[in-house]
Amino acid sequence: MPICNTTLEYPGNLAEKLLKSSLLRFDEVREMGATFVKTYRTSSKFRNFSFFYYPKIGKVFVKGSWAKFHNNGEQNYSPYTTKALEHDIDELSELFDYDFSIGLIHGVEAGVNLNLSNFIQPYFAPKYFLDQMICFQGRKPFGLMASIRGEGYGVECSLTNYRIKAYDKGTQYHLPESLFRFEYDNNAAKELSPMGIRYMADLTDPTKLQLLGNRVVGLLEDVVMVEPVHIEKLSTAERKLYEKAQRPHFWRDLDYQKRFRKLRQFREITQTYSQYRIHRTLCNLARQQWDLLTENDKIL
Repeated sequence: MPICNTTLEYPGNLAEKLLKSSLLRFDEVREMGATFVKTYRTSSKFRNFSFFYYPKIGKVFVKGSWAKFHNNGEQNYSPYTTKALEHDIDELSELFDYDFSIGLIHGVEAGVNLNLSNFIQPYFAPKYFLDQMICFQGRKPFGLMASIRGEGYGVECSLTNYRIKAYDKGTQYHLPESLFRFEYDNNAAKELSPMGIRYMADLTDPTKLQLLGNRVVGLLEDVVMVEPVHIEKLSTAERKLYEKAQRPHFWRDLDYQKRFRKLRQFREITQTYSQYRIHRTLCNLARQQWDLLTENDKIL
């Protein structure tokens, strides 16, 4: 599921079609004592999409999950390809007689769902390795994910223009398989502009999707994950670093040069002595899954 939630902006001429549609019901929001409507907002979600119209600025905003829209608003854990996204943009456009591909992107969640059931357990169970995700690039620690719904468990790292989210989607949806979700939750256009991504249509462009996939996989590669190693093979210095790496404040207190050096040394330790190659395997799977869902529609 490369593309999930988006926040999109449209011109005010969409509002007339939405307000007249029998598929939607709107609530009118007014300031206290005012006669004019400040906001029209849908009373309930339409296959997971919410619609907002702001008459004063003449803008419409649409928020929701394309994957859930594809599944009638029920779930977003099954494979969701770019071909399916293109179909759903066309379907939404037909339903409201409006081209939804022109939406200006204000936010997008991009990521992968990885089925890890066939890998060594419990080491490849999200419940196990999520707690081993210590920080991002040795500078931002992961904390408990507050926004997860249901019974799922996850961690997140908040930066200036985006969040990195990693969570157990299998538990969230009571699935029998071990399903790990890694996600780049972007909320700033300037994050996407170097990839040439500005409008909804750009999220179906193969070249731009490849760049977005590189970003997602790169973020996962930059996670500091403390996984099991052959401890008996470590030198005294390597063992000390391995033990210190498990503490977020160790990374936080390093200056830039020391952090760069310690990160390089730590990655050499895990690459050489890791017992299960958890981090490397997750990165490889993320790349494969992204390429599969953005280039191959046979999975549907």
